[in-house]
Amino acid sequence: MATSIIIFPTDSVYISQFYQNTNFGASNQLFTGQYLVTVKNHCKLDAYRTLLKFHIDLSCSSTICSAILYLFINRKDKPDNEFSPQKVTIFENEDDFNQSTVTWNTAPSTSITPYFFNVIDCDVGSYIPIDITGLVQSWSNMCNENFGVTLIGNECKSDIIIGYEGMNNLNPPYLLVKYSSCAGATGPTGAIGPTGQAGATGATGAIGPTGPAGGATGPTGVIGTTGVTGPTGPTGITGPTGVIGTTGVSGPTGPTGVTGPTGVIGTTGVSGPTGPTGVTGPTGVIGTTGVSGPTGPTGVTGPTGVIGTTGVSGPTGPTGVTGPTGVIGTTGVSGPTGPTGVTGPTGVIGATGVSGPTGPTGVTGLTGPTGVIGPTGVIGTTGVTGPTGVIGPTGPAGGATGLTGPTGQAGVTGPTGAIGATGATGATGEIGPTGPAGGPTGAIGPTGPAGATGATGAIGPAGGVLSSADFFALMPPNNAATVAPGTDVSFPQNGPTIGATIVRTGPSTFNLSAIGIYQVLFQVSVSEAGQLILTLDSGGGAVEQPYTVVGRATGTSQIVGMALVQTTVVNSILTVRNPTSESTSLTITTIAGGTEPVSAHLVITQFA
Repeated sequence: MATSIIIFPTDSVYISQFYQNTNFGASNQLFTGQYLVTVKNHCKLDAYRTLLKFHIDLSCSSTICSAILYLFINRKDKPDNEFSPQKVTIFENEDDFNQSTVTWNTAPSTSITPYFFNVIDCDVGSYIPIDITGLVQSWSNMCNENFGVTLIGNECKSDIIIGYEGMNNLNPPYLLVKYSSCAGATGPTGAIGPTGQAGATGATGAIGPTGPAGGATGPTGVIGTTGVTGPTGPTGITGPTGVIGTTGVSGPTGPTGVTGPTGVIGTTGVSGPTGPTGVTGPTGVIGTTGVSGPTGPTGVTGPTGVIGTTGVSGPTGPTGVTGPTGVIGTTGVSGPTGPTGVTGPTGVIGATGVSGPTGPTGVTGLTGPTGVIGPTGVIGTTGVTGPTGVIGPTGPAGGATGLTGPTGQAGVTGPTGAIGATGATGATGEIGPTGPAGGPTGAIGPTGPAGATGATGAIGPAGGVLSSADFFALMPPNNAATVAPGTDVSFPQNGPTIGATIVRTGPSTFNLSAIGIYQVLFQVSVSEAGQLILTLDSGGGAVEQPYTVVGRATGTSQIVGMALVQTTVVNSILTVRNPTSESTSLTITTIAGGTEPVSAHLVITQFA
């Protein structure tokens, strides 16, 4: 299966023919084409070109399947009904260049490639794909040295500028490279052609010299009986082998045999050769993430499964992390103290007689109203359910019950809800009148019955969320540039919103239009050790809030922050910033932990 990676440029810059010695490396825009020829520039040509360079670092260059260049079009000066097509050609650079120093006069020499693209009116405001697979393969295979490319538009007609977003914009240029084993299956071997005509036979070598004669002839014997025949002389030495003649001229190669017909599909014959793989079409532009739909209703609980025999006890899983305690609500206002009862008149002093009965206890005052219930704390996320313990083997019939299986990991405890406000103290009841003085003090009378309890006051209105908004970023393509010290993190995309108090004023600035208390939650994946802080602008410039600093020392995990922010003026501006006192720029991690773009979120909620 092919693997995809996104590669951003190491260098991206435009150059201007009119400003031949000016470097535009700090600009976040790119341009191609011819600008207006006016009296101001004295009819001097003013062409613009864009230079891009990508670092291709793959372990096996032969496995690149496709390479698509994506450019975001944000400007097109001349509409299609006046001039079309508006063609841009890709040239390969033959020398190196540096974004911070290159100018028109120092630009590298180039050679044309077969790659080009046309820009039409409906392309403005979107990415367009350009397939440059062969060019990237030549860089990766070291066939050509990688000095990047130069984009050259139509320079023969004025006022035909095309603009693109650069590296420091929300939609930077990038390469989408897919790589894997791309070779197709080997086709069957063709039929062997007829043997070519044999070459002419070479000339016979020269005959070597004759060897010396045998031994000397013996004297003629006495005539008489024939003498014994003398022994045969030794064989003469063999002469050297003659020189090998030159090889005859090879006959012409016979014609290549006719390729056999493709076999019938199926089991009858061998399948014919597979044709070459077609060029991969460009990947479509990644659409924005849709709004999350509402959570579906909880499914009906299934029947309880049959309880198996108890498995062997495993180790107890670690206790989940305790969630943060919810915000404590404000204490309710104490109710007013009831008025003191009227003192009864003093009785006439008579003779001391029996003590009269004790007067009845005054009626208990009404209980004051219950205080306003504070806002409910934010509900923590449900902890992850621990894995079910492994079911132990079935014990022998009639044997002892097996050991208990391991307890699953405890889920993370959600945060404690906010404590409601204390109810107001009820008013003190009136003091009953003093009984009249009787005669002599009589016996102490029985205690009077307790007064009736006053009615419970009405429950105050419930607190709640006044406004809330979620802002997010997706990497890639957002936050492509590093976040320098004193610079804010971008959250350029909008999530769900409740109310109209919290709105964005830019990719990284957010307006809190009402005076109140706001809960701010944010999370950002970064690649370095670092810190983030909230800033609040109440009209005199952004001020970093020291009590909101969060950070981490090592690793490549998220930086997560949570704080309450009090505004004192309307239309205060909030941001998330790399603190000015830091020395390290932060890289916002792309595709962290998998193959999908990773998100960063800023959630702001008004409670009061």
